[in-house]
Amino acid sequence: MRNRSKWILCMGLAFTMAASVTLSGCGTGKKDSGKTEIELVQYKPEAVKAF
Repeated sequence: MRNRSKWILCMGLAFTMAASVTLSGCGTGKKDSGKTEIELVQYKPEAVKAF
């Protein structure tokens, strides 16, 4: 009985993972502008001029 419940749990998790990987490709349809946005985080006020 215990092995069967482990098997069902493993199959359920495998199905969930496979579904999430498969469906993650179905995006919102937002077009990519081709630009990459980079956010710089600097906590030293004396280094602001360098950036």
